[in-house]
Amino acid sequence: DISPELREASSVIHNFHMVCKASDAGIEDTDVGEETDIAQFASIAMYEHVMNDLAEKVLAVALDVDNVTPDVWFRGAETFARDVHTLMAGCQLPLVLRLLDVCTLLSAHPDWVSGIKQALEGLTVHGSQYSQLDLADFESDSNLFEEASSMIKAKGLPFIQLGDALSILNRRRDI
Repeated sequence: DISPELREASSVIHNFHMVCKASDAGIEDTDVGEETDIAQFASIAMYEHVMNDLAEKVLAVALDVDNVTPDVWFRGAETFARDVHTLMAGCQLPLVLRLLDVCTLLSAHPDWVSGIKQALEGLTVHGSQYSQLDLADFESDSNLFEEASSMIKAKGLPFIQLGDALSILNRRRDI
């Protein structure tokens, strides 16, 4: 289920996907040469372009690129993640997969998120005396960066970037 405010957008995206898919499937059944190849490519390219643009905009909100979401609370993040998963259902583009991992971490249970944050804090020189995790601490040591990234991936988030995870962990107010 999706939030009432997004029902129309969800319907438009779903219909757009179905039209692109039907166009692609219909073209595969014909054999009219180069024009067919262009038409088939066009429907796929349009779908990928729209979904990547949408994922980019939603990712900017999730990662607080424009300082719109400085605080993340569990219940609000659950609703946001549910809506994003509904809007992006079935899309396997790399940017969309990254967005879905971001939403998973954003909306994960506070105890699980707290465990990840404490583990990452334990890797840094500062330990847990600072409340904010700084990407620079990880980037200054390639082994530390790789270990932290691997730790996040091992938690079932293979597409998220370390900077994404740190942004979320630093903004969760319930851990």
